[in-house]
Amino acid sequence: MKQFLLYTSLIALLGGCAPAGIRIDDQQLSMIREGQTTEQEVVQRLGRPTSVTVTPQRRTLVYSYNQNNNVERQVVSSTGAAVGGYMAGPLGSLAGSMLGGSVIPNNQLQDQVSIDIDPITYTVIRYQRQQTTSYQ
Repeated sequence: MKQFLLYTSLIALLGGCAPAGIRIDDQQLSMIREGQTTEQEVVQRLGRPTSVTVTPQRRTLVYSYNQNNNVERQVVSSTGAAVGGYMAGPLGSLAGSMLGGSVIPNNQLQDQVSIDIDPITYTVIRYQRQQTTSYQ
């Protein structure tokens, strides 16, 4: 029973912390040259963007990345409840749930890279990165 709980928790924990989107690192961004790098080169090097916005003045390629550990917190809390309940009954389950949920702080990382493309020359006009990390 203990091994089952351990394996189930590990599988859920590893599956639950998967990030969403495309993360662009500083080395990848450094290859972009305003006025020189083409849209085709950007897509070849960075992959397909998360979204594209088109206006008469520009095309904007957006690469978004989100990572949230909320599922990890839930798994640890649930595992604490299961182990506590197995070891000490209902009171142990409650204590395990409370202690397990407080082990991992809740945090979220959002990273977004926007690349503006000239609609006539198809070269990069400008690019910017916006990163946000929140802790709870």
